[in-house]
Amino acid sequence: MACTPQECVLWSYNPCNDKITGLDVINHFVAYCDPPYCHSELAFPNGEACSIVMGKCVQLRKRSFDPTVYTALTISTTADKVQKAHQIAMQFVQDKLAFGLFTPNTTYCSRLVADILLGSGIVADVADVADVAESEPLRGRLTPSGLHRELARMFTASPDSSLVVQAIAFKSSAVL
Repeated sequence: MACTPQECVLWSYNPCNDKITGLDVINHFVAYCDPPYCHSELAFPNGEACSIVMGKCVQLRKRSFDPTVYTALTISTTADKVQKAHQIAMQFVQDKLAFGLFTPNTTYCSRLVADILLGSGIVADVADVADVAESEPLRGRLTPSGLHRELARMFTASPDSSLVVQAIAFKSSAVL
């Protein structure tokens, strides 16, 4: 799924089709605790995606996503903010930010994405995600599913509630 210069895409991974072997059990545990996702990545218009996995540092690489196990959420903003988000991702790579849950100078997938979106100003004005990601005691509770839900709430178009729809009866003088 390609995106425009004014978009980035949150990709959320659902492990429901994974066989439970080795470290895959952790994916299932994360998804079990807060279904359905266990992993988050942020993709940019140039085809690169930013992610982190256990035992590794933040990486930024060109890749594709299998839509049978990944759910895409397009985040529309300005081209400047998308470019800033990509710069932040590149800085995390350069800093060799490592995977970790509650230790200083570490991160995990959904926190990484939240930090990029917050640092770039894409979600800086949104209190719900900002409060969770900026509050150190709560940072460890930002799950992939929680991040997806909050961003979907913010960036998914909703019907215009100001539009009034009236039913019209077959008689020309009656409006229901």
